[in-house]
Amino acid sequence: DEAQRRVGFNGIKLEDLNKSPVVGRLRGWIGLPWGFVAELGFVPPVSLNGTKPRDVFSAAIGRRLIDDNGFVVSARVVGQHGAAVGDITCPADIAGSQDYARNPFGCDAPSSDTLSMNYYGFDGTAALVAGAWTWHGSLGLVRMENEVQVDALTYGLPDRSRLVAQHDQVYVAAGVGRDFW
Repeated sequence: DEAQRRVGFNGIKLEDLNKSPVVGRLRGWIGLPWGFVAELGFVPPVSLNGTKPRDVFSAAIGRRLIDDNGFVVSARVVGQHGAAVGDITCPADIAGSQDYARNPFGCDAPSSDTLSMNYYGFDGTAALVAGAWTWHGSLGLVRMENEVQVDALTYGLPDRSRLVAQHDQVYVAAGVGRDFW
């Protein structure tokens, strides 16, 4: 929403953060000795709405800790490293416009900003299998170490501002699945 997009210039500038409603990620799993499972992921560098992922890789390693009569508990460590490059600060649709209402910060050209999206952490999942249904819940903690490097031309001057944010985030997830075959 607009409040979440109002992050630039100490919270007074709307940023074009909603570049894509979905992101495709190639993922694969491989079984390892002693019951461990490794997961690797990669976001292909496909441009969408003026933004392109750059070297976005993820990895996780996990293991079932309990597997007893339909009750399963597992744990894993996770991480992601990579970035996206795009016209976030000065979107192409307003860059160069002389209309102050549309372009109040004087974007002369589309920006080429870099958003680094790095995190690492751990989570645990408990699942209960009841017939064809599986109920599950997860609890985790990630350390996000994000950075935005602005590369914009505003009012004829280059803007190379850099914003670094580090934050620990707890998350929960729950769901249900059903086997159909």
